[in-house]
This record gives sequence, structure tokens and C-alpha cells, in this order.
Amino acid sequence: DAFDTAMRTPIAEVVGEFMASIRALGRSARYLHQLEARINAVIAGTGATRLHELETVKVEKHLARLGEGKDGISGTTRAEYITSIKGLSRWAFENRKLPHDPLANLKRPSRKVIEPVHLRRALSPEEAAHLLEAASRRPLLEMQTVRTGKNKGKPMGVVSKRAEAKAVRVGTERRLAYLIAVFTVLRRGEIRALQWGDVVLDSMPARIQLRAKTTKSKRADSLPLHPQLAEALIAARPANVDASACVLRTVPDMKAFRADLQLAGIQYESEHGFADFHSLRVSNSTMLASSGVSPRAQQALMRHTDPRTTSKHYTDEKLLPLAAEL
Repeated sequence: DAFDTAMRTPIAEVVGEFMASIRALGRSARYLHQLEARINAVIAGTGATRLHELETVKVEKHLARLGEGKDGISGTTRAEYITSIKGLSRWAFENRKLPHDPLANLKRPSRKVIEPVHLRRALSPEEAAHLLEAASRRPLLEMQTVRTGKNKGKPMGVVSKRAEAKAVRVGTERRLAYLIAVFTVLRRGEIRALQWGDVVLDSMPARIQLRAKTTKSKRADSLPLHPQLAEALIAARPANVDASACVLRTVPDMKAFRADLQLAGIQYESEHGFADFHSLRVSNSTMLASSGVSPRAQQALMRHTDPRTTSKHYTDEKLLPLAAEL
């Protein structure tokens, strides 16, 4: 009996088969790692050792425990856990590992009822300018900062010409990463995958032609470039560059981003919300709205399929010129 054999198979082996099937679809390593981690966390929390031991009640109780207290998981994270574990159970049913889907009745909470734990805020144009300036000079400043002795904390260190040139290059690239994020609203992974062959600088206007496989929506969108960004890309493009070469060697991680915020005098978290790399998308959308860009154009530039996503989640009303509009 195929069902009997599968139901006696340790659940870890089934998870391995499931992950192999997802890996064959060409998903990113980061996605695979997160998916497997969520599935294993739910399995460990329910104590299941076989597939048929997964039950809706057990999963719901475990996720409820994870959501308790000040440091509990958010509603969004809970929904991600449910999506991941339901993906495993549905796959098992469709591939005749089980006679029925044990988690068919496990409901994913609606986005409408999920209260955000941490609200993102937009950077004002002035804050964005300060961030760009700080990003460009922080690598060299850190090299020059004395770490010990009576001059600790002062930018008095001697730096070699070679090290200085490297620091300036890193700062210039980091500034370009933020500039791309602000003016194109590309996500971190999309910026990381951006190649020089995607950047069309000899057209009017200059644009980025995205490859479908590198975007979250899997669409090959074309994005017009702001003149300031186009000039920065022209200056950064090496002569005779390979079209498959990445525009940026690295994209700043959260640690670097927070350090740049601090140098720029920008609070990471305030009463209006917190600022992370994704907040640069919120900043762009808010600047578009503040400048009187039509909602339809704003939605298109943000690459959203639903205008409510643009207006509700990516427009910070605290920075809109409401008095002027009135």
C-alpha cells in the first residue's frame, strides 16, 4: 500500500523530497532556506514525526504560543508559517503520500486583519540626501577613526593611498545602491541581480529593462530613470563592460544601512515607524504622491497590480503636503 508506506516514512525524509521538488523549480537559495526553516519549526513545535500527525489544531496552538508576549511573532510571520506548512501537506496529498490533506482546514489570516507590528516610515527628501552623503563618506571615515588611546573616536588615523581609494570606491558604490533604490524602487534582491545589460543609457529617457526571472512579480517591466540616477550610472559604468556583469558588487546589508542612518543623523526607529532598506520604496512612493503624480502613474512606477497596496502600504501620509492640498 503506497499510502501505508508513505505514512510510515519519517517526516524529515518527506520534507527532504518536498524541498528537492521546490529546488527543481529554480527558486533562490534564500527562499529555500526560509521555507525549510519555517516548515521544520512548525513540525518541531507540534511534535509530529510522521506526515499524518500534522493536525490543524496542533499547528494553530503552536503558532498561538509563538505569538504570545512582547517578542512574539507578527501576524505576517504567522501567515508565512501557515503558507509554508500548508505547501508541504498539499504537496504530500497531490503526490499520493497521504489519502487526504491533513491541513486543508488550516486558514491563512487575511491581510486585512493583520496588524503590522513595525510600521515603516518614509524618509523625507532631506533625509534621503543626508543618507546618500553619509553612505559615500562613511567607509573612509571608519578607516580614519582612531580605535584606542587618547584620540579614540577621532578621524585622525593615517590611511594609505591604496586603502583610501578602496574606501572611496566602496562609498561611491554604496551611495549608488541607495540612489537606485530611491529612484527605481527596486527591491534589495532585484538590485543585487541588476546587470549592465539591463541598463539602457543611450535611450530617451534612459531606462532599466528588468529580466522577468529577477523580479518578485516575474514580469519584465521597463523603468524610466531619473536624470540624476542616469548620470550616476553613466559615471559608474566601466569602459567596455560585459553586459552580464553586475552593476554593484554588493548591496548594503542591514548593519551597514543602520550605520549609514546613524552617521546621517536619522533615527532608525521613531514614533512614526522605523526605517529599513525597504523604507526607500516607501520614500519614493511618498515623494511621488507629494509631487502630485497621478495615482495610476504612481502605481505603475511602483510596479503594483493593486492600487490599494500603493496608497495604503507605500504612502506615508505624515509627509504629504495636506495643508497645501487643502
